[in-house]
Formats: sequence, C-alpha cells, structure tokens
Amino acid sequence: KELAQARIIDPNSVRDDVVGIGTCVEVKNTRTGKTEHYTILGPWDSDAEHGVVSYLTPLALAFIGKKPGDRAVMEFAESKDEYEIIAIRKAI
Repeated sequence: KELAQARIIDPNSVRDDVVGIGTCVEVKNTRTGKTEHYTILGPWDSDAEHGVVSYLTPLALAFIGKKPGDRAVMEFAESKDEYEIIAIRKAI
C-alpha cells in the first residue's frame, strides 16, 4: 500500500525560496538562540539523528510554506518554541 502511494520528486520542481519537500531549512530557535538544520523528505527517508524529518511530522508541517524571515511556532509537551526561518536550500 505504501509503495502505491510513493511519488518521485523531480529535483527541478523543488524550490529554494519556500520550505517544502526536498528542501533543507536553517532555523533559529528564538527561545534558545540555537540554530538548527532540518531536511524535509518522505517518511521512508526520516533520520531524526541527522535532522532528516518526514513531511508528515508536526515539525515539518510547521515549516512547510514558510519563507526566510517567517516564524513557526511548535508546541511540545514541556515547552512552546518559536523558530525563525533563516535560509532554505534544495536538498535533492
């Protein structure tokens, strides 16, 4: 069933001006000041240890559609963090 739903991403269709599937996004946690990098790919590519997240995760969904300078808010069990989008680049 999962293979039937899989779609190949054309690298030429990946934009670098807005966060989306196939992008690497640099964000700054406005609470901690820490800069982080996330690559947004499909569920089969996820590797949280290396910052690769599925586009289906709440974190990725908060970033998708954002542009540099935009902010995204994430609520975790213990905290609420705000991230500023610093830069976007193609990851594929």
